[in-house]
Formats: sequence, structure tokens, C-alpha cells
Amino acid sequence: MDIRHNSNVCVLSGIASPRERCPCPVGTFARYMHNNRLGQLYNILYAAIAAHAAEAIYTFYVCRKKGFAMFSTFLWTTQTFVFGFPSLLALKAYKGSIILKTQ
Repeated sequence: MDIRHNSNVCVLSGIASPRERCPCPVGTFARYMHNNRLGQLYNILYAAIAAHAAEAIYTFYVCRKKGFAMFSTFLWTTQTFVFGFPSLLALKAYKGSIILKTQ
């Protein structure tokens, strides 16, 4: 099976390896960005990491304020770092029973 015919893998291979021939427009855009604007791509990456880290820090604060146990706080913080703002919205909307702190 040639993976270049699968559109999802085509997008990923176009971004990960721009020298691959990818017939989809996203692959062409990825090759252009890689060849001409690599510095901007790295800046976008660093900004996204910084934004997710800031959201994770705020999530830690919200979890501690709501009285979650440390393990739950760790899980919420990790989830928010990986998935970003939607996870933070789910935490803010959470109205379940408060998990008591363990001694």
C-alpha cells in the first residue's frame, strides 16, 4: 500500500517530509513553508507551546482552587497542555462533586 494515496497521511507526509510528492494542496503549502519560511514555522511552534504551557499553569491553579486531589490536578494539567483550550473549558464547566484533598 502506497501511503501517499491516503489523504490523511498525505498531509502528514507533506508536513513531515516536504520532498515527498504529495498531490494535495496542503502538501504544496507545507513544502512552500518549509522551503521559504522555516523560521516562521518554528516561531509558530514555540508560540503554541508557550500558549499551552500558560493554559496548563492556569489549569493547575483552577484545580487547586476547586479542591481537586493532586493526582486529578496532574491529569487535568497534562490534558490541558496536550489538548489546549477545549480541555480548560471542560474543567471550567465541571460542576461535579469536589474531590477532597488527601492528607
